Amino acid sequence: MRDTARRPGYGTAASLYLAAGWTGVLPLPYGRKKHPPCVKDTTGRVVVSFTGRHGVDPTPDQLRAWASRYPYGNLALRLPSTVVGLDLDLYKPAGAASYAQLVDELGPLPPTWRSSARTDGSGIRLFTVPAGVAWAERRAGPGIELIHYHHRYAVAWPSRHPNGATYQWWTPTGKLADRVPRVDELPPLPPAWCHRLTHPPAPLPATVDTHNSQLARGGYAAACLAGAIAELAALRPGMGRNNALNRKAYHLGGLVGAGLLDHDDVRQQLLRAAEANGHLAKHGLRQTLATIDSGLRAGMQRPRRIA
Repeated sequence: MRDTARRPGYGTAASLYLAAGWTGVLPLPYGRKKHPPCVKDTTGRVVVSFTGRHGVDPTPDQLRAWASRYPYGNLALRLPSTVVGLDLDLYKPAGAASYAQLVDELGPLPPTWRSSARTDGSGIRLFTVPAGVAWAERRAGPGIELIHYHHRYAVAWPSRHPNGATYQWWTPTGKLADRVPRVDELPPLPPAWCHRLTHPPAPLPATVDTHNSQLARGGYAAACLAGAIAELAALRPGMGRNNALNRKAYHLGGLVGAGLLDHDDVRQQLLRAAEANGHLAKHGLRQTLATIDSGLRAGMQRPRRIA
């Protein structure tokens, strides 16, 4: 979402979200991700919360008061009971690996709207779900968190991240949006994903032999590779393709140095990803390989240790 006014904030954006079907539109301090308002009694005890399991949606009077009190504040969405957000930290190896494993197990997610202050594909992806779904945390794997009516909220445009970046909306086609999404245009979360995230697989045994430990590490490394390649291939011009390519090569180089991935295979897969996202066409083979090789070399000098 491109800024349409000088330092737009909660005061100007809240009405846009309300018109788009979002009811839990909460203010946050400017440049902060925490501490939405609450109602306290004379002793300081919280008697009304607008987030969490016992939270309620704000009234029209509260929304008007907040718009006046926080004109330039950040904005957060407490998701409706029929919407779930998948907060994917794809810039972290664990998040990329968890996502790759879920895609391999359940199939790809449908394209959808994403809120993020990053340009690398990370952020909160939103989907509709049946009312009353009983979500639980840590069911999606490391680096992925579920955002839903009873847990957390989605920070969204026009908020400023603590690092100075602005939260934006990205459309299902991967383009920077010029409006906020409507609740009724979000795609449904596929049934397999919904079932998986409410019925996790049985945990691994507490003790495994050395051979099984090696297999587990190899599976993790393969998932990291698959996640990195999928993320890179999906990047488009203006999304930092060169830096992302070098960064992913560095992370994968640590797995190569640990003997968990094959150098030539990783190099070829990174090159194919660079071809898929247009980096190769723009920078040429020599520069693309130089970016890949520098990242791999640096990563191999710091082999990653995986328990």
